Order: sequence, then C-alpha cells, then structure tokens
Amino acid sequence: MKNSLLFLSVLSAFFFSCKKASPINNAEINTETLAPDNFSSLNDFFEKNGVPLSTFTIIAEKGGTYVSTKGTSITIPPNTFSPASATITIEFKDIYSKSDFLLSGMPAVQMDGSPLISGGQFYLRALNNNLPISSNNNAITVTQPSNKPDKSMVPYMAIKDTTGGSKANYYWTSRTTPDYSLLVTANSYISSFFVNKTLNWYNTDHPYYSSMVSLTVVPNEISDYMQSYMVFKNENSSAAIFQYYSTKHFICYNAPKHSECTIVTFMVKNNKIFASFKPVKLDTNQVVNAELVETNSLKFKADLKALD
Repeated sequence: MKNSLLFLSVLSAFFFSCKKASPINNAEINTETLAPDNFSSLNDFFEKNGVPLSTFTIIAEKGGTYVSTKGTSITIPPNTFSPASATITIEFKDIYSKSDFLLSGMPAVQMDGSPLISGGQFYLRALNNNLPISSNNNAITVTQPSNKPDKSMVPYMAIKDTTGGSKANYYWTSRTTPDYSLLVTANSYISSFFVNKTLNWYNTDHPYYSSMVSLTVVPNEISDYMQSYMVFKNENSSAAIFQYYSTKHFICYNAPKHSECTIVTFMVKNNKIFASFKPVKLDTNQVVNAELVETNSLKFKADLKALD
C-alpha cells in the first residue's frame, strides 16, 4: 500500500437481526437524551463494541471440537499441537454481519482498497502457557454455516501492513495454498488450514466482479480517530475507505459501479462518538460530504445494524 494512504481501521478485540430502515437523518438525533460514552480512541471503541473473544481448551494429544453461538464449528485432530500432554488454549471469534465487520474494526477490503463480498470472517489463535504456537503437520477445520453458499468464494488471510507506522493495520489477501484450502458445500464453507502463530485472521470472500468508479468522502471535521466505510445494500460487505495523509479525505478508486451503499463515517472526539450516514449509488465518480454529528454508541449501533 502506498505510504500516503492512512488506513485508519484498527484491528483490536474484534452482532444481529436484519432489519431494513429508511435513510437516517442525523439532524434528528437528540444528544441530550443519549447515554454517556467515554472512549479514549477508536481502539477503545472497538474493544467495547466489537465481537467478544471466546476461549476453550483441549489436551494436545486428544484434540477436540467447539461450536460457537453462531454455529461455526472447529475440529482439531489429535496431536495437532505439541507437546502431547499440553493443555492448549484456543481463542476464537467469528464475524458474519456487515455491522459486525465495522464494529470489530475488520473491514472486508483488499490492499488496493477494493471491497470484498464476505461469507464470514473468523479469528483463531492457539496458546501454550500463554504463548502463541503453530500447529504440527495436522490441519484443523472450521465450518462456517451459510444459507446460500457461493461457489466463487476463496480463502483469504489478514496480513499486517506496516507502512502506516503507529497506524498500521491489516488487509485481506487471497490464500489458496496447500496450507489453507476452502470447500464449498450445500450449506457451509469448510476451511482447512495449519495454525500459524502470527497469522490469526481468516476470511471467506470474493471480489466484486464489476467495473469501478472513484469515491471521495470529505468529512466536516478532521481527526486521527476517524474512519469511513462503504456499507453495501445488497451484498454482505462493509469496506473501509483509505484516508490520505495530504488532504485527510477518504478515497476509494475501486468502488463497484452501480452498487448502492451507505457511507458511514465516524470518529471519537472528546471521548464521544460522532457519525454520519449517507446513502449513495455509485453510478459515477463522486464526492460525498460527511457531516458528522454527536451521537452515542447505542444509537450508532442501532443505526448501523439497520443496514445489515
């Protein structure tokens, strides 16, 4: 990624019924009736509002299985980890909805800013004595449930981008290799992979297959604790828009043409949340003004989940 790009999405601690809503009018928000927030940064916001981490343990020589509350199943064969007698802790979280992608700071986007359509993301890390470990020669499987599996889906992994210094983040890269494969069935996506102690995020995705237009988002305020997303109407995708150092504008040169989405721009300022929701149709190159107004986390999450 170019050094001039500031990808402000932050990976941290990384939820909900689908309900359509009319376009949101931020001017109608009555901040006097909102519950108080106290966020020190976007990291803090994601840690308090993102998908929570689950943990379970196995004995290495026995292996084990686990099923999340969202129906994702994990199968770990015996002797996947060493030593055989060790008690292995598995950290796990799974993300399926557009609101979850944003609230967890895990956008469905590639390194060049191109959005991805997602069948679900998950995080998995193995620890022995609180230290991250890799698996032996046994692959584990993670089965993600799906009502309408898409055979064009491929496996992706999150790779850390270090070009942004203290604002470094992750982007998704295709990972169809012997150490990570994906099987699409009638009702699920089955990932098979070797656990890597440094690569912990996995995604079932495919790119948008369309021509592209450019989108520029101009916020009415500037902050280092700010993000902007395209939350798409007809696809399971919430894609972060990169912010440029020079102008502080958010620019995507690979916005899928003719798509409908809501531009969600938000920031932490004075320990509070400010946000803008702007529905657009991406027919041509365009500039969108984001008028951020004060809200709170409960209102922000409700407005966001209405876009799922």
